[in-house]
Amino acid sequence: MTAEELGQLLQRIRIKHRKSQHVIASKAKVHPSYISHVESGRRDLRNMSSVNAWRILHAYGLKWRYHRPTLPLLGKRSTHGTRDHHGGF
Repeated sequence: MTAEELGQLLQRIRIKHRKSQHVIASKAKVHPSYISHVESGRRDLRNMSSVNAWRILHAYGLKWRYHRPTLPLLGKRSTHGTRDHHGGF
């Protein structure tokens, strides 16, 4: 799964639950543009700190016991993703 595919999956989850990027960002304690970058595949969850990845996945309503074993199975990191050098916003 590429960063873009993961982002599209998260976007579908967000839309299904009728939440805005702003609501997800607020719960994850990041800037809304950060969520936009995750959903577009410009930021790859697998390349960011585990704390930020956990907060973002939790904000989408995903539980740690479900996504912890899933992240390593998502395959190679996308070359389009960028590292999280900001530690969140």
